[in-house]
Amino acid sequence: MESKRNIRWLVVSLIVIFSLSCNLGITAAPTEVNQSPTDNQPMQGQPSPTAETPLEATTIIPVLTDTPQPTATTGPQCTTLQDLNLRKGPGQAYSDPIDTLPQNTVLVPLAYNPQGVPTGSWVMIQNSSNGQKGWVNAASQYVSCNIDLTNLAPLAVEPPPAPTPPRASSSVIDGTCGIGNGTFYDCEVKARNNGIIQVRLQLNGKNAGKDEGIKNVNFVVFADDGSEVFNTVEENAPYCIFGDSGGECNSWVIEDYVYKWRSGGNPVKEGHYIVNIFINTDDPSNDMFWKADYDVTFP
Repeated sequence: MESKRNIRWLVVSLIVIFSLSCNLGITAAPTEVNQSPTDNQPMQGQPSPTAETPLEATTIIPVLTDTPQPTATTGPQCTTLQDLNLRKGPGQAYSDPIDTLPQNTVLVPLAYNPQGVPTGSWVMIQNSSNGQKGWVNAASQYVSCNIDLTNLAPLAVEPPPAPTPPRASSSVIDGTCGIGNGTFYDCEVKARNNGIIQVRLQLNGKNAGKDEGIKNVNFVVFADDGSEVFNTVEENAPYCIFGDSGGECNSWVIEDYVYKWRSGGNPVKEGHYIVNIFINTDDPSNDMFWKADYDVTFP
């Protein structure tokens, strides 16, 4: 009897021990999760435990998302504000443009020369659409740029070629040269296709000058609109419209790679002109006059 009672207590004890061990295993799992959060844990709508606060404070994903990424249009560029000539060099002296850039053409600036030939500031560019390179006028009315062009390095270039000389032709409209004006004097006008006009004066059939009573010869050139483009007085033979060098008549002058009527004067432009020549003598009754058309062209 006593042995059965002992067996019964032993069974009860084993059942109690087994139950306690099961309860301990079930409660252990939650305790382990709370102590070791992972990096890929989903963010909760409610405030996080104090241990997770540093992670939320260092999260910068929204800031990175709003930052614009670099694109091809964020680099240095210029845009043409009107149709613009593209030239081989920095200046109008590099005549015959190599292309015409339409308004709103996007260009990449490469170099900047503050002094072109003959004038102005010029920027070397590359056409974004076809890669073509050349020079355009850098004035603000021609291009708009997103950088300060003066920060670009200058570029040494070959000087421009000499300009093509203009040609001239003339025909007499009116005048007294060649008809023996006065008692003794006469004049002859020679016009050349390089613009030179020379007056030869005679007294009794021989060449005449200051010693023979010739005071001066006045050349005046008018444009078609009536504006005066050139006026000069020659007091000595050979009486050339642009003066002479050692007795040889001069032609138009080249200044800043442009043909001009005189140094510092008006540029020679293609068109129709009127030339008036006044031959003044010591005796006004012997004065002579000559007038002619003067047509200038550029080959």
